[in-house]
Amino acid sequence: MKVFKLDDVYSKLEISCGKRADEVIITDDKVFIVERTGRAKLEDVRKLIETINCIIGDDRLQSELLGRSSIKGVTMIVIIHSPRRIDSEVVDKLRCDVSNLNRSLRGRGVSVRISRRASCYEDLRVIVSHCGS
Repeated sequence: MKVFKLDDVYSKLEISCGKRADEVIITDDKVFIVERTGRAKLEDVRKLIETINCIIGDDRLQSELLGRSSIKGVTMIVIIHSPRRIDSEVVDKLRCDVSNLNRSLRGRGVSVRISRRASCYEDLRVIVSHCGS
């Protein structure tokens, strides 16, 4: 398992894809995109989706994160890491955006899923270990 702070990776590669999530956790064929927040907002959904789009569209970022310049066969799992309950408006927006993204990715060998909310580091560890195997 590898953990990348996206601010560091984007700076190193001089990438400017707009908003980005906080970190990416890589296991064999899974990419966990994590946004840490005190209270989940619509802006957090935007960061998660823009991060996915940037990973898909930038070969250098794929190479840095995955060690290869192909995302075929990869499952991306978005996680909002927040100690508070996530409002239904945010959940609905995330579901809608992920559904639209999956439609646009058909035939490219990539899928995007939503994980349940991680409320603490232990939750996050359990999600990654359970989904990442």
